Amino acid sequence: MRQMWERLRTVAGLLLVSMGSAGCATLLSGTTQKVEIVSDPPGATARVAGKEVVTPATVELARNSAYQVTIEKEGYEPAKREIARKMNEQIYWNVFAGGIFLGMLVDGATGACYKLEPSVVKVSLVPTATEPAARR
Repeated sequence: MRQMWERLRTVAGLLLVSMGSAGCATLLSGTTQKVEIVSDPPGATARVAGKEVVTPATVELARNSAYQVTIEKEGYEPAKREIARKMNEQIYWNVFAGGIFLGMLVDGATGACYKLEPSVVKVSLVPTATEPAARR
C-alpha cells in the first residue's frame, strides 16, 4: 500500500513539473494562428510572409511577428493591410499553473505569448481610375 502512495506521489510530482515547464499559451493557443483574407471582389492575389494565395483564403502564420498583407487584382488599385502582433491573454494562466518563470520563457521563445489581429483581413478593392478619352 505504501508503495502505491509513493508511485502516486511521484506521478503527481512529474505531472506538476511538466505543467510548469510548458507555457500555458503554447499549450492553449499554439505557436501559429490561422488568419482569413477576404476581398471584394473575390479572386484577388494576396501575399503575406512569402505566401501567395487567392482570396478568399486562410493562411497559417507564426504568432511571433507582425505582417503586411498585399492584395492585388487586375483592374483594381493594390491594397495593403497590417496584421499586428498583440499580447495573448493565455499567458496569464502561467501564474495559476505555477509556471510563471519557465512557462513565460517558453511562451516568449515560441511566440505563443502573442496573438495576431485582425484574425480576418477584409479588403474592398477600388477600381483603377480610367484615363479620360483623348481630346480631338
